[in-house]
Amino acid sequence: MSRADRPGDGRPEAEAEHFRTAPRAVGAVTLAGGVALLAAAGWFGVWTVRTTDGPWGSPGRAGTLTVAQCRTSHPSGGDGPTMMCTGTFVPDGGGSSVPAVSLRLDSVRGWASGERIRVRLRPDSRTAYRPGGHDWISHAFVFVVLIFFAAIAIRGSFQRHRVEVVSESREERSSA
Repeated sequence: MSRADRPGDGRPEAEAEHFRTAPRAVGAVTLAGGVALLAAAGWFGVWTVRTTDGPWGSPGRAGTLTVAQCRTSHPSGGDGPTMMCTGTFVPDGGGSSVPAVSLRLDSVRGWASGERIRVRLRPDSRTAYRPGGHDWISHAFVFVVLIFFAAIAIRGSFQRHRVEVVSESREERSSA
């Protein structure tokens, strides 16, 4: 780039062109970021509905887990103990039983071998869950936050373009 083509060389055209392209690039990047956040929110929403128990229903087949064994773990950091049970899942209404299914429980209690726990098992999974959890609330919050930041980014990209167009029209009027 020669000295004559660089912004600030005293030529108003070169300087004005430099200051016009920079906001456009920032606006394009902001718009792309907003669209990416919107796509992430869409994916997260679909994933939540397909994998999380919520007001839209419970994914997976309902059935019973017959406990084979349970073990308690004591996580560090002051969190309460949790329990992991394994056993055989038998779906309601018949069907093939699924061996070696695990279930994480937040409440610790003495589950004896042979006891039954009502659970749901997602397709192609070996991890059951108890319906009625409230994980969907935190997922909904994350979804709303993603949508919020996507809207801010998309609106901001158009706002920058609007300011740029207004300033260009003012420049044209003042030079005329």
